[in-house]
Amino acid sequence: MKSEWKWNVAAQIGLVLIIALAVFAVMFTLIYIVPSAEKFHQDRGTELWPPLQDMINVARFMHRTVIIWGVLLVGALALFEWKCKTENKALIRTVIGVVMSLVWIALACWVAGTTMISLVLLH
Repeated sequence: MKSEWKWNVAAQIGLVLIIALAVFAVMFTLIYIVPSAEKFHQDRGTELWPPLQDMINVARFMHRTVIIWGVLLVGALALFEWKCKTENKALIRTVIGVVMSLVWIALACWVAGTTMISLVLLH
């Protein structure tokens, strides 16, 4: 039983690290790279590629609502830890972590791919 607990903790720590890395990559790209891409296209007088404009709109929305999303996430996690009394709590945590990591990695790939295409291929 103790070795199973250690593997659950190791898996959850790994998932937290993956999520943190993906969140950092997305936020760095949206805060520093995307405004540079927007300025690059404005300086050249070219029209923004529609997916890049969508990403800029997402970045602005996330910037305006980041505190709300943070409070909701912390509240949901606290509510889960407080109310969940099942013996499968570690498994549920791991599944939630896997889903969150997949979502953030997909978002990171979309942000990186759209930025790269708009700066490299469409200039």
